[in-house]
Amino acid sequence: MTDNMADPRFLRIFVTGFVVWAGIFTAFIAFVDPYGLWNTPKIERINAYKPARANLDRQIKPLEVLRDQPKTIFLGTSRTQEGLDAFVLNGTKYAPAYNASIPGGSMLEEEALLNHYLEIDHALKHVVMEVFLYRLILGDNSAKSRSVWDLADNLMPLFFSVGALEKSLETLLMNYRGKHDLPSLDARGHWIPPQPYNADQNFNPSAYSDAIAEIHSKTTDLQIQDSALQALIRMREACKKRGVAFTLLFLPNHPWDDYRLLSLGYWSRVETMYRKLSDFGDVYSASQYNYFITEPTFDQLPEGKRMQYWADPIHFSTRLGNEILKAWAGLDGVRPKNFLIKITPENVEQVLKDRMAGLKGWMQENQKFIDTFERSRRFFCMDEQSCKNLRLTYAAPPATVLRGRLSGDVLKVDGENFQLRGGVGGSVDIARSFGSKVIMFGWAIDDRKGVRPAHPATGIAAVLNDDVIDVIPPESRRYDVEADFGKEAYPVGFRAAFSIPSPAKNDWVSQVRLFALTKDRYAVPISNNKTAPGVEFIQVPFPAVLH
Repeated sequence: MTDNMADPRFLRIFVTGFVVWAGIFTAFIAFVDPYGLWNTPKIERINAYKPARANLDRQIKPLEVLRDQPKTIFLGTSRTQEGLDAFVLNGTKYAPAYNASIPGGSMLEEEALLNHYLEIDHALKHVVMEVFLYRLILGDNSAKSRSVWDLADNLMPLFFSVGALEKSLETLLMNYRGKHDLPSLDARGHWIPPQPYNADQNFNPSAYSDAIAEIHSKTTDLQIQDSALQALIRMREACKKRGVAFTLLFLPNHPWDDYRLLSLGYWSRVETMYRKLSDFGDVYSASQYNYFITEPTFDQLPEGKRMQYWADPIHFSTRLGNEILKAWAGLDGVRPKNFLIKITPENVEQVLKDRMAGLKGWMQENQKFIDTFERSRRFFCMDEQSCKNLRLTYAAPPATVLRGRLSGDVLKVDGENFQLRGGVGGSVDIARSFGSKVIMFGWAIDDRKGVRPAHPATGIAAVLNDDVIDVIPPESRRYDVEADFGKEAYPVGFRAAFSIPSPAKNDWVSQVRLFALTKDRYAVPISNNKTAPGVEFIQVPFPAVLH
């Protein structure tokens, strides 16, 4: 055996075999090109759809910048990545352009990336940096400087690895299926949503208001960090040394989010941001109120119409983003006069005044959303600290007053009898601890088969030890659930909060039962999809993020 291994012919065969298999391995990955790095021609149902490309921005985008040597680079949050399509600038002095945005990054990370791009992109002439209030507010994470060695570290697992082979096989399979149900990115770094994509489901006033109110109930204060502003200054100076134009861009804010800042006492942060950056140089704002910004949400549109300019209350759509790019590049388009404004120390106060006037005008026409948001603020005002954070005054809750009792198969609520009935009454989506209380969110339905349009549930009764401890009113219509039951089934959302007798022991929570009360005097049990009927105690932290 040893003699054979020492035989030059054996070594030649071994090396030749290794090279051949490595070549086949690499050629297959290059052909499928799961990450889009080889620029292999795209073939429908073979490799055109590349879902493996998503969520690898930190590894892939520097490699694409090195490969393509773009003249213009966009930096920013997921808003920039999803909203600005660099292909719009083809044929202009800014082309080729590339969207180098990194979702979830900090200003220090953006600075490190910019310095890296200035080093590796010798054609770079323009850098456009998104200014987003929450990125200036959130504390910066540490970010190490990048070098060409980082590119080499990223290269190997993306080109020559078992993982790349696995992703190639997955890409072939998903293309063969013909369904684009996962997000991906195009060759210029722009996010492509899963198909079909419907923004309507993202505009649920109650869900948005509850999520925001809960976050802020635990947030003591929000201040613009000087470290973030200093990072912007250093980025501008780094570009200046290279002869690269550096532009700041205030991108659109949805009125829901503007009202959030106003209601919670943070509007002054918007004003501070504009004033501090007004003398920065090239600073543009696309946040002025116009028909793009104030587009009606799906529940305000005629039946059959869909939203065009917003993907959710934080992210504007590519259609709106394309208009911003056209305006910035001087391309023709049908846009309001105030669509894109250059901010200077001379006009910044008028810009802020106009934006506030636009918000107040929107508020006058959207009282329903305001009522929903304020109801959420009050709901999460549960103790002195949470109320202080929400800019509300805490008032001790009154003693629990029993509303009725369950006897046999009859539930008596506020003097009225409801007959217990089997079937689906709804579901608890979330049940978790919050301070000294348990809060629950879910939906209820009066689902009598064949009866359409159905009546919405009139209320949700909470029963503990056969006593009705509360009756929760239904809130907004749950269109996401209605898709499962059919048109005009009319499921409604609800939320409730109960005091915890003993936070250390939660076994009593499993004894709380919820019932959907129907118009024709039935009580139908509500489950949480795991234990029916009843409520499972889930003690999980709510994602402490602001965008």
